[in-house]
Amino acid sequence: MLKESKLIEELKREYDEKLKKLRQKEKENKERIYKKLSSALFKDFEINEDFKNEFNLLVEKFDCKNTKNILDKINNLYDFNHRNDKIDTAKKQ
Repeated sequence: MLKESKLIEELKREYDEKLKKLRQKEKENKERIYKKLSSALFKDFEINEDFKNEFNLLVEKFDCKNTKNILDKINNLYDFNHRNDKIDTAKKQ
């Protein structure tokens, strides 16, 4: 009985560790996707200034709080990516 109990505890611990690793991997994948999407979105915004202005007007008009929060996060990610790109470019030269 004691041996079975220890085995069950060990299996539970292994399961928890694997689940934790999977969740961390999923989180990292989501962050990577968000960074790529934010970068692509802001490249579109840079190319087409009218689109950016119209989009911001719609967000303000409809008082889209969630969208505002998301855009703030995207802005932060974009700034981070933009700085890293410059640093990486400088290191290569």
